[in-house]
Formats: sequence, C-alpha cells, structure tokens
Amino acid sequence: RYFQSCHGERKRKDNYQHLRIMGYHPNHNCKRLVQLTNLQKLVCKLLCIFTASLFPAKQLFLVDPNPAGDFYDTDVLIYTGLTHLLSKKTFYEVRVSQSVSKRDTADVRLPAGITHISEATSGELVKDRADYYTVYRELINWERFNRNRLIANANLSSQVNRRHFLVGWYGKMYEDTDFFPGRTNRGVTPIQLGLYAQDKIELDGMIVNAGLRLDTFSENTWTTDVDGFYGQSSPMWNSMTRVRNAPLIKGAAIVSLSHRIGVSHPMSERSMIRFFYGRFTQFPNFQHLFFNSWTSNETADRDLNGNSVIDPAERWNEFDDYLGIHHNRHLPPEETTSFEAGLDWNFHTDYVLGLTTYYKSAGNQIVGAGQTWVPPLNEQLRSGARTFTTGGFLDIRGIELSVKKRFSRMFAFNFALNLQWADRGENKASRRFTWPDSLFVANGHFWVMHDIDPATGVEIPVSLQEAAKREGKDPDFYIRQYGHRANEAIRKQQADMETVSRIWSWVPRLSHYASEGVELLPGEQDRSFYSDRDRRFWERVNNNPIYPGTGEGNLLVGHQQLPVERRSTIWDRRAFGSLTFLLAVPSGFGPLNGKVLGGLRANLVYRFYTGTPFEFTPLVFDPKAFGGKRGLPSVQHPGPIHTRMDLNVEKLLGNPTRRNVTLALEVFNLFNQKDVRSTPPQLRQEIDFDSGRWQQWGVQGLTPVSADFEKVEEIFDHQQQLGSAQGAEVRGAGEMVKTGDKETGDRGQG
Repeated sequence: RYFQSCHGERKRKDNYQHLRIMGYHPNHNCKRLVQLTNLQKLVCKLLCIFTASLFPAKQLFLVDPNPAGDFYDTDVLIYTGLTHLLSKKTFYEVRVSQSVSKRDTADVRLPAGITHISEATSGELVKDRADYYTVYRELINWERFNRNRLIANANLSSQVNRRHFLVGWYGKMYEDTDFFPGRTNRGVTPIQLGLYAQDKIELDGMIVNAGLRLDTFSENTWTTDVDGFYGQSSPMWNSMTRVRNAPLIKGAAIVSLSHRIGVSHPMSERSMIRFFYGRFTQFPNFQHLFFNSWTSNETADRDLNGNSVIDPAERWNEFDDYLGIHHNRHLPPEETTSFEAGLDWNFHTDYVLGLTTYYKSAGNQIVGAGQTWVPPLNEQLRSGARTFTTGGFLDIRGIELSVKKRFSRMFAFNFALNLQWADRGENKASRRFTWPDSLFVANGHFWVMHDIDPATGVEIPVSLQEAAKREGKDPDFYIRQYGHRANEAIRKQQADMETVSRIWSWVPRLSHYASEGVELLPGEQDRSFYSDRDRRFWERVNNNPIYPGTGEGNLLVGHQQLPVERRSTIWDRRAFGSLTFLLAVPSGFGPLNGKVLGGLRANLVYRFYTGTPFEFTPLVFDPKAFGGKRGLPSVQHPGPIHTRMDLNVEKLLGNPTRRNVTLALEVFNLFNQKDVRSTPPQLRQEIDFDSGRWQQWGVQGLTPVSADFEKVEEIFDHQQQLGSAQGAEVRGAGEMVKTGDKETGDRGQG
C-alpha cells in the first residue's frame, strides 16, 4: 500500500538515517593507503599522471573491498505471438508477454550484535594517522524490489482499398510490485488500457498517415492520503510507523487522447516535401504515483515500551517526514506537441539529402513540490513533505541536415547533424498547505498524544478528551481551544486569498469536506463543496476499526501558483549528430552456402554532442588590477565534446522460413570512451580549477605539472564519465513458422 520497492541506508548520529521506498542507490567508494617508500611514491605519481581522470588518489586502497554487499539482479522475459491472415487484405496479431525483474542485496556486513537490518547504521569514515586517506567504513546500503509486468496487445490490419490501409490496436498492461522492509506486501497493481487506430491514405503520389490513440491508466490501489494527512507538523501521522494506519484514497483514472498526422507529397521524380504534426502523452511513473521515502536523524529506533528490545512494531519508528519524498495520486499525463516540416532530394541513385526544421513543446511536466500540514497548535510550522506536481514546460526548436543511403547492396547508412535551441520555464503550484477545521478536531480526527502498548511497543492514539481528563481539565478543553485556532486559520487564509495573496487558491479535488459545511467566512457555513466523493471517503475512514475518529470533518488543501519566466535551459546542447550504418547479408550469401555470412545483420551507431554550456569569465592582463588580471563579463561556452559508439550484431541460424535461432550481441560504448561530464567541479574539487583549461582540455583539477601537485600528490579530477562504461549483452531467440492451407492463405506463427 505504501510503495513498490525499498532502499535503506542508515547512518550514525549527525548523519541522517535513510530509507527510500522505490529509490535509487548512491555509489560509495572507500579506499585506504599504507606508508610508502620514496620509490613507491614515485610510482604512484606516474600512475596519477596516466590514470588521474579514473581514480582519485585518496581512494586507491580499502581494507574491505565490498563493505555494502552485492546486488543480485534477476530478469525473466516470456512472450508469445500469433499472426493470422484472415484474407488477402486483412490479418490480425496477438501478443502476450510477461517480464519479472528482481533485485536483492546479499553479503551485507552487519556489525556485531545486530539482529535486524533496521538496527544497522553506516559508520563514519576511518582515516589514516594523517587524517587524509580513507582506511575503512561500515556501510549499510541495501535495495530490494520485485516488479512483475504483464502486457497483452492485439492488432488488426486491413487494406480496405487501394487508398486506405487501416490498423487497429488494443493493449493491456498489468503491473504488481512489493515490498515493505522485513515483510511481504501485496504491492501496487495498476492497469493500463489503450486503443489505437491508424489509416494510411494514398492519393496520386501523396501519402497521408493519420492516427488516433486513447489510453487509460487505473491506479487500482489504495494508498495513503498524502495531501490530507502527511507532514512533520501532523502529530497523528508524522512518522513511517504511524502512517501505516492513515486514511487511504485511490486516485482517479488517468485518460489521454493522442493524435498525429503525417503527409508526404512528391514535387518531382527525385524530390518531395513532408509534414508531420502530433500530440503525445506520457503517464506519470510509479515514483510519482506510489513513491514514499522516509529519513531519520537518529542512530537507532526508539524502545517505546522500555523492555530493552526493539520489538517488530517499534522498527522504523524514528523514520519521520523530514526530507522524505512522497507520491501524488492526482497527476495528469505529461504532454508533448511535435511539429516537423522537411524536404528530401534524391540527388544520386540511392542517396538522399534531407533538410528538416522541427519544433517540440512539452507541457504538464512533473516537477517537485512541498506539502505542509498546518496543525491548530501554538507552535512554529516544521518542514513539510516533498512531493510532486505539474507545471514545467520545455520548448525545443532546431534544424537537421542529413545524408542517407537507402538500403541496397546489403548496406545503408544515415548521417544527421542537428543545430537546436531550447528554453524552459515553470508555472506550478509548488507549495501546498492543509488546514483542518473545528469539526475535524471535535470528531476525534486530531490528537497530539500516544500511549504505548507495554507488550508490543505499538503507539495508541489518545483522544483530546482523554488528554484533558488526565490533566484535570474539562473534557472539551482542548477541543474548544484547537477548534477555535483551526477555524481562525482557515478564515484568515480565505481573507488573504481575497485581498492580498491572490496567487493562493483552494484545491477541492485534494480536499475533504463535511456535510455540515465549512466556515470560510465568520458565521457562514459553505456546503457547496460537499459531494458523494466526500461522503464515501468519511464512511470508509469511519469503518476502519483501528482509526480513532468518527463522523466527518473538513480538510482544506490550498496551493500557491508561482509562474517562472521562460529562460534558456542550462543544459542545452546546441549541436549534436549521429551516424548509423546497417549491414544485412541475405541467407545463402557467402562461402559454405551462407553458413558463415548468411543471415548476418550489423548495426553501428556513432553519436557526438557539443558539451554542456557553462559560465566562463575571461581574464585579461591589467597591471592596475589586483593580481595583474581583470575579469571580463561572463559568457557562455560549451564544455568538452562527448562521443559514443554502440554496436549490434545478429546472426540467423537455421531455415528463415521454418525453425531458426537468432543469436545477438550488443556492445555499448564500443571503445569505452570516458568523456568528462560537462559540469563544473563540485565542492572539494575546486583546487587550482581553471575554467579555460577545463574548457580546452576537460581537466577539472590540478595538472601533473602544477606546483600544488607536489604537495597533495593527486589532481582532484574525480571521474565524471558521461553515460555508461563499456558493456555487452548477449541474447538468443527461437522461432517456428508454420505454413497452413495454401488456398486460404491461413498462416500461424508462434
């Protein structure tokens, strides 16, 4: 109910513990150094010169080379497909696939005396006597997930007549995930459905492709109500263990309609113009819809019942909302509108020169936001939860020049060079606040104290009436006090919205209302917001036997709309290009009746990019300036260029029309290029940094000929590799093609 996977990292006091549910793992490097002789130091200096961009000298040695254990990944994919020819003009395809991805952490070095992973913490770095080189560190950094995806789709294609070729599509996707740390959960089970129709129209040389697609996404999972109840200032639900019993909601179905149209029209026998327009959508991912993370500033969980043991119910109770990131169940799909117009000229046999101009506009992009619960207490608000919202937009305009060779004589290639400009901005409600009213307080939905079960350590809510009785006060003392403050806060916010802060507004779709109405203005009960959705929500909350509240209440969510002006994006890569080469050898070609080269396919892709722009301040000699140099106004320059080459090779074994096996080898980053990341140095990497030298050579820190190199014996140029290191993937697939009745043309494929 809470998340789809989990990732834990705990640190000693003064470093926050961390539990990330469906998170990403950081990469930790810890090394050690022993005392070296002069000869050994000389050897190390030479190694630094040749390998400085790969390994910082502080991190060359380690007592335990793997203190955090290993990740074990398992991926399984099973699929089957059927193609059936109904007539000479109509056929359908049905495909079903299931994929399972699992990750677990093994060989974790738990400190002595630890009986459960929740008790383990990462220690501080252990340094040498000079407090310079790292010798050892206890590190707890684990991740676990299990993702199961089932996809089914069906296609119906028909050549209706000479001018129309129709394609219809139906698809369904089902996903299921787990876990809670140390427990088994049902996970989340969203379902996605899609319908697609396409028509290819041919009119005297002009070709029109038009398509329409409808997608729906059902979250199909109850999960905690972030906007209604989360926040450090919410005394009821401000920790990971308390929120297990928080009220649940189910997000509304997400529906999107996409369309596209493409037109190509010949101008002569060797040239044509083309046009494309499309609108595309992308649903929020699992992180946006189901993600929860929790952090802690404490070394260990609290022993609430005082039995000197952390009981199962007490585990994770120090993980609170500080720095946590949580889901948003009400996100619309992200949108992209694309426009393209171009000209192709077949200037020689199979060679085509192309010129294209394009424009893409992305809207409703998901960005970060904050959510704060406003308690009716006389205390300062604490940091709220971090969550998501929409409002980012990005525009890209560019021109592409390409030269390609159509496939002939067993090979084809395409070379493309792009020049583009990008800018971005935001128009988002980045801050959300939740206000309870007096009815919410009076009906027991608000409390500030917990009793502890002496046997299990479970926290039990104490009602405001019971808290007042224990202090010898009137049972309704706190209900009146907190209720008055709650209504005052709502009325004040409503007045500010009408007079001062017009960028603030209420968000009814995130709020919960009571049938008795809400008092936005003094003495006036507004019942216009109440709906069946609210009635069903409070009925479901009250039917929970372990929830202490009864009846209905008002929880008002308001947000602040903040427009941000459009600006050039910092990471804009102004120029990039690619070269793709395809080789396809037919079966039976070559020696030994084609057994060596026949059925061979190779695809080579080479990409290159200009570096990411950065601010550069030129210096000029000026005897009157301090140090003899004077800075000019900052200008923007690109960082070092980035290149990459990938290779894919496939070999068909057997009869291509009957039983056969395909072997495939895919190599990423073929030459293991280690281009420096086009970002300025981070903290503690700024020794002797020179922006001009970095721009020209890609060196971020010291050079081996620097005077300071003799002192520190390393260049502080931490590895900043773009993309991934060299890797390879080997695949195999089998196929059996069965030929049916020749007269009817029925054909089955599996």
